[in-house]
Amino acid sequence: MGTSIRDIVENLSKEKLVGYFLILWGATFFFNAISGLAYYATYSSYFSVQMAFSVLSDLTGLAIAALLIILGLKVLQIKIV
Repeated sequence: MGTSIRDIVENLSKEKLVGYFLILWGATFFFNAISGLAYYATYSSYFSVQMAFSVLSDLTGLAIAALLIILGLKVLQIKIV
C-alpha cells in the first residue's frame, strides 16, 4: 500500500540537511510557544475564551516542537536515551 514511517526516516537519514531543518523548525515552534505563554502570563489580567485557545495553541506548539526535534535527531541518527 505504501512505505512505512520507518522506511521514510531511513531514506531521510541519508540527507543530514533534513535533520538539521527539522531541529531548527522544532526550535521555532518551541520559542514561539514560550513567547506566547510568557505574554499571557505577564500581560493578561483576565481570563477569556481567546486566552484559553491561545494557551492551548501554545501548548500544542510545544508538543509539535518536541516531535520535530525528536524526528530530527532520529534522522541524524543521534541517540536520545
